[in-house]
Amino acid sequence: MAHIYYEKLSKEYKRKLISRELSVETVKSLAASISTRYSKQKRAFIAAAAICAAVTALMIIMLLMTPEHIRPDGAVILFILAVLIIMEVLIFSAIYLFVVTGVPRQFSKYLEKSYPELLSDYGYLAIINGTASEGGRFRQFPFSLYIDDIFHLENSSDIVVAGYAHGLIKAGFSVYLAEKSRSSKNHTALLVVAIESGYGTPVSEAADMNVALRIKEGKNYPIKKGMYLYRDTSVYTDLGRI
Repeated sequence: MAHIYYEKLSKEYKRKLISRELSVETVKSLAASISTRYSKQKRAFIAAAAICAAVTALMIIMLLMTPEHIRPDGAVILFILAVLIIMEVLIFSAIYLFVVTGVPRQFSKYLEKSYPELLSDYGYLAIINGTASEGGRFRQFPFSLYIDDIFHLENSSDIVVAGYAHGLIKAGFSVYLAEKSRSSKNHTALLVVAIESGYGTPVSEAADMNVALRIKEGKNYPIKKGMYLYRDTSVYTDLGRI
């Protein structure tokens, strides 16, 4: 996987995200790079906040140890401490919001607009939780479904596909559409927005059963009977990809 290092999302990537010019593999690579960068910045942020808190605590101790005849009035001390703490909180909140999480939020915003089917896997929460990073603490359960039937919905661009779900699928998950062969690297990513069990009951997730999956804007994709839906079967653990 290629790693792309930068301090902010470039105009070129903004443009390509908006126009959906990036492949799924490139989106994965970007999300992994952003997640790795976020982790490094978060560690530096926590270290800086801890040092600042230690310095503030030391200042308080030194102030309390000052001889009474030169020590400021108690109300003055409380005022100074309150102002100092408020300033530190505001400064560190701004740093975290605009520096540490700035790029993840920006990337997620463009992803939501142009690649909503990938948001659950590579959006803001996946980036800050580390599940989007290479070797992140994440396990993707294998999933595949042979499309037995397709149902078109009235007054909607969504469609419903039916078949037997091998493995786990949840509403909000992205899935890939493929022919019988998975050799191509440019499979189409789709978004599952709702699930019904084989008994027609709406559920939030399903595994190893007959299901009906509602695919967002499915009419815009070349979905046919006999094709497959699947999720990446890579397994991630705390020790990295295996």
